[in-house]
Amino acid sequence: MESKTKLFVLAGVSFLFLAISMIMHGAVLPVWLQEFKLSATLGGRLFFMYYLSYVILTFLSGWSAQFFGGGWVLFVCYLFLIAGFAMLGVAVSFLYLALGMLLLGAGGGLLEAPLTTVISRFFPGDEGYALNLSQVFFGVGASAGPFLTGFLLSRGVPWRLLYILLLVVAMFLATLIFRSRDLFGVSVSQREKISREFLSRWKGFLGILALAMLLYVGAEIGSSSWMSTYLVRELQGTVFWGGAAIAVFWAMITMGRFLFAFLSRFLDYSLLLRIGSGINIISLLFLLFTSRVELALVAFGGLGLGCSGIWPLIIAHLTSRIEENHFACVGFVVGFGGLGALIFPYLFGFLGDHLGLRSIFFFVLVLSGLLLATFSSRFFLKKEA
Repeated sequence: MESKTKLFVLAGVSFLFLAISMIMHGAVLPVWLQEFKLSATLGGRLFFMYYLSYVILTFLSGWSAQFFGGGWVLFVCYLFLIAGFAMLGVAVSFLYLALGMLLLGAGGGLLEAPLTTVISRFFPGDEGYALNLSQVFFGVGASAGPFLTGFLLSRGVPWRLLYILLLVVAMFLATLIFRSRDLFGVSVSQREKISREFLSRWKGFLGILALAMLLYVGAEIGSSSWMSTYLVRELQGTVFWGGAAIAVFWAMITMGRFLFAFLSRFLDYSLLLRIGSGINIISLLFLLFTSRVELALVAFGGLGLGCSGIWPLIIAHLTSRIEENHFACVGFVVGFGGLGALIFPYLFGFLGDHLGLRSIFFFVLVLSGLLLATFSSRFFLKKEA
């Protein structure tokens, strides 16, 4: 295989593994609550621990990769993942679970931004295509991980064994990362410095992209966190339909990334971003005006399609405009996405308790409208920032 192909496959598998390590815990949580006699509040705190370290390390990952090189940061990220899976695999109390989630979040935070930057650098001029395809792997992991976890647990497989198996996989991937000459080759050969002139020129551009990422992840994670509960409690659907909603959402994200990868070779990234946010607005309006479960599933599928290309296209737009300091810039923007994942699911739950579950998707509609307005700003419409 050519070096580009090898690197892309390694990156794709890493994104798939990241999705599994990030999302599978929801399927294991009921077992944890029962075995360790935890309250729902403590269960929710485990996810908070994950995203807390994820956000902090995401912000630091870009600067670290720029200083030490992307290859070394990615290798260290797998060391955190190995430690996290080991901690969960031998967990005997809530403290072990919390530390395990904290370590896994740190590993995820160190992985996403540097790996995204490496792909952008290795595919100059074709960033949108490469990033969308690489994120297909994430969608597959996000869909298959929880399903396989639930399936294996229902067949009597011990949950600790699942984490030990993932520990072995993480060790194997860490070895591949360490031995990848291509991966270390696209790291910075000299330490780039962020000058005052650079900040003065690009601070507005980076600020608006960080805002866009915050709004997008807030809309995506906020809606996906509550769509199952919305179908079951608000629309009186069964638990099956609730699970189907999440499956449809992630399936459309996965398929949509193939579509946006193809379109990115012919259309401007900013136009595709406006198309995606427009699809989201139409889908959410459709959702808010229907009370039928089947139609709500169609709306969630449309929401997944609209969301599918936004994350990779924001990063592609960034790296295609800025020619230096990619690691630090991508880490900064992706870090704001992590803030969205940390804040909005909890905020939407609070709003749902006080205003009803339907209000959650009204506020997701507001975020999508703000996102469309952001994508229509001069920072996306003009070649110069």
